[in-house]
Amino acid sequence: DQNFSYIARIHPTVAYIIDIRRDNLLLHLLFKALFARSATRVEYLSQLTGRAPPPRDPSHWKTATIADVTSYVDRQRPVPAAVDELRRQLARTLASFGVPLSVADLATIDRFHRTFIEAGLGLQFRTFGRAPQPYYPTFRDLLLATDASGHAWNYLASEDDFAFVKSLEADDAIIPVVGDVAGDHAMR
Repeated sequence: DQNFSYIARIHPTVAYIIDIRRDNLLLHLLFKALFARSATRVEYLSQLTGRAPPPRDPSHWKTATIADVTSYVDRQRPVPAAVDELRRQLARTLASFGVPLSVADLATIDRFHRTFIEAGLGLQFRTFGRAPQPYYPTFRDLLLATDASGHAWNYLASEDDFAFVKSLEADDAIIPVVGDVAGDHAMR
């Protein structure tokens, strides 16, 4: 999520993610659950895409480049039984947040997660009724993108940036606000 990259850059004490769509809140809850279950960014990205986290020493992954992390995730394939267990664990984590979620909300969160699992790092933006356009970047492209001087600014590019965003999530300091931002309720 691009919002996390901005948060990692500016280091706020609290961040509000404002959107008119409830689906944005539900996607954020999926990310929050994954942050809660992941000690490192390779674990986070592995679980987001339904791949097994690496069995290697976690200290190796703390200093790995984002290219190394994405390469590892790309080489893995989802294992249905492991994905089913991950989904059960995520459901328990989501329930622990205390956010009232309907059956439809939980189904939407599951659909989002299945989309990441099915597409992996090749996931591309698309709108309903239209196929992804060939010029749309993949999730992998966004993770590996650099500025003109070759610096990667994605929140998963460094363990420190990941840890900062994870700490805000743990403190409930990333707050999605959903509603009509022109009205007097959501932004009061």
